Amino acid sequence: MKIRRYIGTTTQEAMSKLRKELGSEAIILHTRKIKKSGFFGVLKKSLIEIVAAIDDDNNKNTTRTPKIHYTYNDISRNTSSTSSTSSTSSNIARDISSSPVKDATKDLPLDMNVRTTSESTMSRLSNNMKNNNTSNNEEINKEIKKLRGTMEGFMKSFESKLYKNFYLPEKLRYYKDVLLINGVNEVVVNSILGNIDKHVSLDNKSDEEIREIVKFNITGFLGNPSPIRYNGEQKIVFFIGPTGVGKTTTLAKLAAYYTLEKKLNIGLVTADTYRIAAVEQLKTYSDILDIPIKIIYEKKDFYEVLSNFKDKDLVFVDSAGRNHKDDFQMNEIKELLEIVKDKEIYIVLSATTDLEGIKEILKQYEFIDDFKLIFTKIDEAHSPGVILNTKFYTQKSLSYFTTGQNVPEDIEIANITKLSNELIGESKDERSS
Repeated sequence: MKIRRYIGTTTQEAMSKLRKELGSEAIILHTRKIKKSGFFGVLKKSLIEIVAAIDDDNNKNTTRTPKIHYTYNDISRNTSSTSSTSSTSSNIARDISSSPVKDATKDLPLDMNVRTTSESTMSRLSNNMKNNNTSNNEEINKEIKKLRGTMEGFMKSFESKLYKNFYLPEKLRYYKDVLLINGVNEVVVNSILGNIDKHVSLDNKSDEEIREIVKFNITGFLGNPSPIRYNGEQKIVFFIGPTGVGKTTTLAKLAAYYTLEKKLNIGLVTADTYRIAAVEQLKTYSDILDIPIKIIYEKKDFYEVLSNFKDKDLVFVDSAGRNHKDDFQMNEIKELLEIVKDKEIYIVLSATTDLEGIKEILKQYEFIDDFKLIFTKIDEAHSPGVILNTKFYTQKSLSYFTTGQNVPEDIEIANITKLSNELIGESKDERSS
């Protein structure tokens, strides 16, 4: 096996060197950003280092079949009814039938343990539902959780079997490597590039044309941003998320923007009484911006607050930064949301969190059907891929990105074009030149 190290000023440059020497069958082992010292120890611009390998004997068949495209909602949604389970199965069947490689599942044996367990679980669930009392309801909930776990395990196992022989044409393999380097999940990469391969002829297309096609598809996949828009009627806006993601600071940035720039009448509400620092922080911003703030300690306080703020254009509610694994705390948030009929909900996530962490957080908020996404700490994130991954698994709109602690400067409406450029390896310097 040959192992080589490549350095470039951009990901594209390093990848070009790799492709030129090792070809398209090389396997990327490691990527990182490095700083190179200049004169007197002064650091120059960051460089990209890629370590790759290739077998000396490269005559093996490397054709690969596509992985199932499924979304976060297909797996994590409550599976308490037979119709829900059937819907998930239909989605799998539909995605397999539309795959570029036909009959990929023909010779794949089902895991008999999974199938037997699922049938047994469904049978017990059906019997329990015939006797609808409190104890049986508890049993049903346990069975539902067990069935959900079984289905998730089956999906992961089934998906990995289909994933062995995924094939992409040469012209798209470069972008697969770049997207993987930038933190995009392989399922997401194959879904986007597989869609291009299925619907777009790349024959006689130049490298620049293919680059624009890939960028266009990523941009379309990310969708249009969905920020807060005031339409003349009062909006109650909830900011929800785990501790440590910068939720309170994000709320303050938006309050400052809509107060100073849009000249709207804003009211602040905080339910984050578990953290004294969060309350004091929001009070400070309230004093600086000269906007009122109300603190709610229990559910009934919120009714009074809404009455007092009936003249406000926008009411921003800072929910408690809860431990997303605490069911009791989650229930408090749920009760607060149920008070307001017409509301907008923004789930605040950190771009430094990996995909599995994001999915675990969002699974605890599955009682919220309609929400939008805010990503904080973009400036601290190693790669932007987690944003695309989260969009893929939730199918929810992106709204804002925050890039620092400064209020109100370090926030922007999600810049989809800029994000798409970064995902395919274009640096900020390249785009500004």
